Amino acid sequence: MQRKRSYRLMPAMVVCMLFAFVMLTSGCGGSQQSQQQASQNKTQLDAALQRARNIGVPDSSLQPVIKQEYQLSSTSAPSTLFDASPATTYYLNQAKGYHQLLVQLQGIVTKVTGDTSTLAQIDMQQFQGSLARAQKLQVGNISAFTTEYNNDQNLLSSAHYPKDYIAVSNDASKASRALDLLSSTNAHLVLFKNTIGQMKAVHIDVTAMQAQYQSDLDTLNSITTPADFSNLSSLIDAQYQMAVVNSLQTLPYVGNAKLKEFQNQIDLLKTYGLNISAYQKLYNADAQAMRGATTINDYLTVAQKIDADIASMNNDMTQGAASYLISELDREANAWGQAHLYHDKSDSKNYILDSGYTMNGIGYWLQQELGWASYSGDYQSVLNDEKDQFFNFSMMQQDYSDPTPYNQVHATDLQMFQHYPSLQHGKVLMVSMVEQ
Repeated sequence: MQRKRSYRLMPAMVVCMLFAFVMLTSGCGGSQQSQQQASQNKTQLDAALQRARNIGVPDSSLQPVIKQEYQLSSTSAPSTLFDASPATTYYLNQAKGYHQLLVQLQGIVTKVTGDTSTLAQIDMQQFQGSLARAQKLQVGNISAFTTEYNNDQNLLSSAHYPKDYIAVSNDASKASRALDLLSSTNAHLVLFKNTIGQMKAVHIDVTAMQAQYQSDLDTLNSITTPADFSNLSSLIDAQYQMAVVNSLQTLPYVGNAKLKEFQNQIDLLKTYGLNISAYQKLYNADAQAMRGATTINDYLTVAQKIDADIASMNNDMTQGAASYLISELDREANAWGQAHLYHDKSDSKNYILDSGYTMNGIGYWLQQELGWASYSGDYQSVLNDEKDQFFNFSMMQQDYSDPTPYNQVHATDLQMFQHYPSLQHGKVLMVSMVEQ
């Protein structure tokens, strides 16, 4: 009888064990619906995060959500016997947490989109301002930048996502930097050009530097990237420094040559019989300044001062030369005439052949013209006439020694044509007084 009772107890024990297992597992896992809801919400959040990355939301902006999601998913449901409510509550809270993070993420996406849109508009305004300033310089590849601005404006109008606005911002910012560098690089190039001009003004050979400047200008008018402008600016600075070094080696010699020219002008003015004391004082001051010059600017300043002082002599030099050359022409004509006398057999007397160039000839009329002069232009006109007479006198002397027959073209005839363009039209009869 006892053995039969034990057999009857075994099915009952199995049923109890199964019941306990079901109760145990159901108590530990919570409701299936709550688990599914948590899983679905996490999947939605992960998909939203991936989409946010795809449309250009920076990871730095997503980190708060990513960090909270990691913390939320790193926890485990509580384990309780015969009671599923704690686990169910856990999954419901987890689902709620994922949903809250999704809402937070949507807010981040909206904010980032708005911020990038605003920044893109600001960058485009800066691009527009930089472009307007660059256009006033009238240098550079402005047409390329204008096309780029129009393209960015179209992209901004059609933008929807952060990545669209960021792309516009990046390009506009890059273009603005390039345009700003265009302005500063052009300023360096203008300085280089002005320095070349100053050196040229004091008669320094600037052929190589002018070629460098032209090459730099061509490059400036073609490049469009900040890196290219930076490289060009560095090149111009190096060329400028080299020009300064070369000039510092050359300018002292140039300065001394200018001082010598100044002194020669003063000596010539003295020869003309004019007072040179004021000019000699200027020369002494310039010579002292040249000795004290140490920088390129010092040398250029002194050289320009010497040029200005020499230029200030122009009126006195013109007036003095106009008066002096009348007497000089008379002296030279008489000297040559005495050396080449013509003996007239009819009266057994000697005559000079070039009396027309003495004071008894053209000298008288030049003296009259000088007396009528009162302005610088008047004296210059007298001086020009005197130079023509010296040229004519020189042609007469050459013609005197020319064995070419009188009825053929002489070398001096051709030189006269070149000197007097008006003789190049029509027929010209050339008469030499020394061949009569």
